[in-house]
Amino acid sequence: MARPLGLGLAALAAAAVLAGLAGLAVWSAAGPWQFPDTLPSRLSAAAWERQAASLGRVAGATAAIGLVATAVALTLTVSCLEAEHRTRRPLGGRGLAILYLPLLVPQIAFLPGLQTFMLLLGMDGGFGVVVAAHVVFVLPYVFFLALADPWRAWDGRTGTAAAARSARRLSASSGPCACRCCSGRSSPRRRSASRYRWRSTCRR
Repeated sequence: MARPLGLGLAALAAAAVLAGLAGLAVWSAAGPWQFPDTLPSRLSAAAWERQAASLGRVAGATAAIGLVATAVALTLTVSCLEAEHRTRRPLGGRGLAILYLPLLVPQIAFLPGLQTFMLLLGMDGGFGVVVAAHVVFVLPYVFFLALADPWRAWDGRTGTAAAARSARRLSASSGPCACRCCSGRSSPRRRSASRYRWRSTCRR
């Protein structure tokens, strides 16, 4: 019962998002559109033609901001989770409250406060300021909604098994960080011993 309900709610949410995107697409090409008309009286590409010259620059800036903000959020998330694993000190309730604050407070109240705070710090515009503002909202999704649970579900015995199979260990701890251990080739001495045991077994 719970699974069909969850799938139905997810489908409903996806349909709402797609409907909103379709509405924006129609609005971008709409001519006169008065209430209570369901659709605009005519469609026009005038808005696209006016913005065509700067469309490539705007799209490039948008992609750059998204990539940099995602990279910064991912780096901070992996660093925090790795520190949490090594020190055995999970993020407390106050830290979670601060982390989720941008998602809990209504945007109409949070964004003016964020803008005022950045102005007080002397951050008066520019690429870095826009990236920082995006990181504030991207970090909660990357941290707890995407990576926290899989990271904490890491079984340390996996690292031990990798070490037992001659994996090259890059760190003393045995957490889930991808750069902790990577499979490497065994030493010549161990390969020779393995061949000797295999030959001995075949002869028997």
